Amino acid sequence: MEPKRAKRHLVLEALEHEGGLREGAVAKVAQQTGVPEADVFGVATFYSLLARPGDKVRVCQGLSCQLGGAKAEIDRLRARGVEVEAVSCLGQCDRVPATLDAKLEFRGPPRGGVTPDDPELPMNLGGAEREDYPALAKAKAMGAEAVLEALQVSGLQGRGGAGFPAHFKWRAVRAQPPGTRYVVINADEGEPGTFKDREV
Repeated sequence: MEPKRAKRHLVLEALEHEGGLREGAVAKVAQQTGVPEADVFGVATFYSLLARPGDKVRVCQGLSCQLGGAKAEIDRLRARGVEVEAVSCLGQCDRVPATLDAKLEFRGPPRGGVTPDDPELPMNLGGAEREDYPALAKAKAMGAEAVLEALQVSGLQGRGGAGFPAHFKWRAVRAQPPGTRYVVINADEGEPGTFKDREV
């Protein structure tokens, strides 16, 4: 059983400090954080930069990148004598095929707008950033209950496959007693062609 005071949030940083998955690193990080060695090993092997450090180009193998020519990019780089590793999703689905160079800089076609700049859109993600936050001001003026009612009437659903009603989730959070709140975002762009996580 894991000790109560295990510091899971420090595992990645500690592994980076140890130079990745090197001899003795897992045991040392487990001792420092209180996290079982098996769990530390799982984290270390999931991230290619930790599991297999070194100066090489990493090419994404996510579905979008595969469709966008990842195999051809690997072949092209290897033909030039570049050391290449095929890795899991790099979270750059709009820059296919995405690559991460030896300096840890992303390479690929320039990022394009995910949505057009259209002020008529309810959420104009492609527009210029505004520091006055007009939607927030409107929500404050409406009040929490009116915002929740509008959300319910809109029929907005969660982005997951279940299509869970968004208003239900928001009401459940609002009903919780006061205290420290956290926002948790799964920012993995692994769903092909959506690029939604960086926008959220």
